[in-house]
Parts: sequence; structure tokens; C-alpha cells
Amino acid sequence: MDIIKLPIEKWTEDQVSSWLRGIGVKEKYVSKLCDEEVDGPVLRDITEDYLINKTGMKSGQAFLILSNRDQLKQLIKKTQTVKGKQQQLTTKEISEGLKEPQIGKETENPSMVGEKILGSHKDDKTPICQHPITANKTTGSQKAAEEPLPDQTPPEEAQGPSVVSKKILDSQKNVSKTMQQCPPVANETLSSKDSAERKTNPVKETVVMPFTKKDCKPRPFGKGGIHFTYISSNVLQPESGISDLISPCHEYKSFAIAAKLDRPRLQAKFAREVLKFGTGCMNIRSNGTIHFGVMDSREDTGYIHGEIIGIPVLDKDIYVDALDHIERCYSRFDAEDVRQCIRPPEFIEVTGICTDEKKYVVEVDIVPLISIVRNRVYTVRLPNFNEKSNKVIHEKDAIFCRVGATTRPVDNQNDFYQRVSTRDAQREAVENRECVTMPEACPDLGRKLTMLVTGGKTYLEKCSEWF
Repeated sequence: MDIIKLPIEKWTEDQVSSWLRGIGVKEKYVSKLCDEEVDGPVLRDITEDYLINKTGMKSGQAFLILSNRDQLKQLIKKTQTVKGKQQQLTTKEISEGLKEPQIGKETENPSMVGEKILGSHKDDKTPICQHPITANKTTGSQKAAEEPLPDQTPPEEAQGPSVVSKKILDSQKNVSKTMQQCPPVANETLSSKDSAERKTNPVKETVVMPFTKKDCKPRPFGKGGIHFTYISSNVLQPESGISDLISPCHEYKSFAIAAKLDRPRLQAKFAREVLKFGTGCMNIRSNGTIHFGVMDSREDTGYIHGEIIGIPVLDKDIYVDALDHIERCYSRFDAEDVRQCIRPPEFIEVTGICTDEKKYVVEVDIVPLISIVRNRVYTVRLPNFNEKSNKVIHEKDAIFCRVGATTRPVDNQNDFYQRVSTRDAQREAVENRECVTMPEACPDLGRKLTMLVTGGKTYLEKCSEWF
């Protein structure tokens, strides 16, 4: 699994769930730990007492989790130790490779000084040394052969070992430049070969702006089919709860692992998150948007909470058809209302990623109009893909609502039912007020101009065809 390359404390809730399934933990306990928001830091310090008493887990399953957790911690620690030793050896080889050549000592191939330093980059076309370095004790014929012609550059022997070392370091720099995937930084010094290629093929010249993580605004609520893009690594405002019922509450899901699942598993996971969030918004009578491809972890995972990362979308129909679970998760009477309140997914392209893979943020809007939800409380049977039976099963009926920035099951259902009329009156009042006082939306012309000029990227592209 790729996640073992990360320390446990940097795992997200989805990564913990994937690991639990991989070691054979029963799906009901995986779901329970996911509902309890068990992420990497919690898994690292979790105890048998917590697993048995707090989650109702059997002792056998608790032992399975704790033993595999301890083995995984040892494996990660051992891997990091090996990497540290390899780094020390590499540093030692580089320092030895730059020493001055000893007189009278033989080398396997003196013309390839610095070959150890380049390692896996030995196929790079950048020459390191074009003339052999020989010992000071040479014959007369050898000296005559080594004397440079008038138009030739003198051998490195005459230039001294310090010059040879400098050339080796310069070669390393050139190799590292060719390994970069992102466009070169502005004012970067190019080699003579790169400069010649730029002159012969001046198709595009890229200037990169300094990399920063900037705050950004979400897609305008309820505006489908508009030209809107997100910029990778920009940061949305934190997840929010209900405010005035019209301004949408927001929930984020990174979905980085789930997006790579096969069709039935991906659809079950996507439908589960959408229907849980949608039911919570409908029962509380608030608009909302759930975002997939936005970092939701509260711990240090290398990302900021609300940071736009995007997810690969090979087939948009997978996400659209996932909402067909509505008819199987709600009663026949409720399913019609849910279809009207949960809007189809919107796919917002993410730009500025230094890869060829196209990524999106998938967003679903929830609009519980009072004419639809009046006097109603919606129960849902959330879908869950069962690995043992290899099919989607549905949990027991549950009532969800938004509490702060999270969606939770309702504890006191009697009190919740009694307050339905109050919530309906509040929703009706804000809808009437919104129809009367809502001004015409003013477009953000500055952002629109920026998107037109840069195409959503953080750098400008110069093309000779423009002029």
C-alpha cells in the first residue's frame, strides 16, 4: 500500500479506513471508526480499552488492529532508518568523488570522473569530462598526444582538480534541471544547449509566478454550467454550519483514495457522503454544498484544511449515476422530494497542476425549498459496499441533521419532530425575504480577467504566434 510511505500521524480518515479493510477488519467496525473520525494520530495512540468499550468492538478485532498497527509502526521506522543510511552513503560517495586524483593510483575508467556522483543519471547527454585525466608521470609520446591543438580546450589535467570538481557540480545542476516537471522559474539560467533549442523552436516561453497558497471563493451557489475553474493549492474557507438557511453550508471530502476505486465501490462511497449531507441539510432546511477533491483533514497531512487538490474523473457518468441510489435509500414518497432537492453533480476543473492528468472538484448543491420539504422529516438508509458479500448493502433508517460544520444523527427524535413547524416558518420567511431584497449578482470582473489571461494558471505563457 502506498500509504505506508507516510507516517501514521499524517494519515487521513479515508486512509485509515482503507488500511483497516486491507488487514481484514469487519466492515461494520470500519464504518464505526470512520464515524468516530479516527484518523492517523488517533490510530497511533488508540488503545484496546477504547476499541472495546467506546466502539463495542470484539476483543479479537481489537487485537487484530493493535497488532497490525504496532507492526506497521516498526516497518515505517525501519524504512526511514534505511533511507537515512542510504542518504549518508550517497553523501559520502559525493564527497569522495570530488577529491583530487591521487598520483600513481589506477582508476577503472579515468575518463568518466564523477560517474558515481551522477548515478542513475549517467545516460544524460550533458558531458562531464571530454578529456582524460592521467597521472603526472607520463611518457613523451603521451605528453605529445595530450597537448592541445591551438583551437582545442586544454585538458582538465592542466586546469587543476578544482576546475574538474566545479564541472562535475555544474553537470549535476544541469541533470537536476532536466528532471523537473514544472515550467522553469523566471530568470533561471539556461545551459547553452537549452538556449539553442529555445532559439530554434520558440513556440512557448514560460514565466512562473512565485508559488503561494491563496484564499479563494467557491463556485457561486446554484450556478450550474458556468465557466468556473479552481486553482490547485488555493484554499477555500473552512467548513461551515448553517447561518441564514440561504447561504450554503459547506462540507469537504478529499476523496483521494475513493476516487481510484472501481465503479460500484466508488458510487456507493459517493452516494453515501452525498445522501448523508443532503439529508442533514433538508432536515434542517438549509442550503448546502458538498465538495469532493478538497482537503478535509484537521491534522498535518502536508495540506491545509480546505486546500484544493482535485480528483481524477475518468467517467463523469459514474458520479451522475451514483445518485440512482436515492430510490433504494429512501421511501418511495421521500425519494421524489430528495430528487428535487439534491442537484446533479457539477465538475469544476482544477488548473495549475504540473501533470498531464486532468483533475476536478466535484460539487453537489442541496436546495430544500419550503414548497417541497414542508412538514417533512427525512430518514435515509445509507449505502455501504460489503466486501464479504461483494455487493452494496443498506444500513438501518437514520435521521441526520447539520450540527455546526458536521452532519450527525439526531439523538432526540421526539424533540426534533416537534420543532419541524418552527424550522418551516424560518425557511419560508427567508425565502420570501430573499425574493424581495436579493440584488442582482455582480460578477467578479477582476477574477474573470485573470482567468481569461492566465487560463487559471499561476504563470503567464508567451507564444510567438500572439505577435
